[in-house]
Amino acid sequence: MNEPDFTAKWVLPFYRKIGRFRTNEDELVSNYLRVSSELTPQVVQTLFSEPNWRHRSTAAWFTAIRGWTDFEEEIIEYLLLCELCYEGGGFLLSLASLATPNSVRGVTNYLDRYLVERDPYGSQADGMHALKWLDLKNGTALFPKYEPRWIDFCAERSRPLDETRFFSNLRTIERFQRG
Repeated sequence: MNEPDFTAKWVLPFYRKIGRFRTNEDELVSNYLRVSSELTPQVVQTLFSEPNWRHRSTAAWFTAIRGWTDFEEEIIEYLLLCELCYEGGGFLLSLASLATPNSVRGVTNYLDRYLVERDPYGSQADGMHALKWLDLKNGTALFPKYEPRWIDFCAERSRPLDETRFFSNLRTIERFQRG
């Protein structure tokens, strides 16, 4: 693999257009359609193997688009490790999109740990958004159980809970999934 070419093809057209950085959905669609026929689980595995949040966030997004639950355990493992800044939101977006019992387990394990530990601080709000989405999709009611912990977590910070962008990103993924 030629790393610069691989990154130019599979990362650069996507990483700043997904998740919290998304700017132009039409450009995102165009970029995805250009490479979608070549997207394989091996490409996603290669992206996950790179110790870089841009690669891993893009891999999580591709996993969500394709509904590839085979990567779910890997996503959960990376999410719980919190190795790299910025990657947690992409992992949580992917788990919310997959909406499996395993996804729910991953999100709740993340919240159980990082609403208490509070470090690293960064993706806890996305975890709450993911849980709310999973409740809506699965007909469950887990969000209220975590809301008091979220309120305690926010007591030290000014961080309102607004899922607008997170849910918008999930709706974009759903549009991709429908074709």
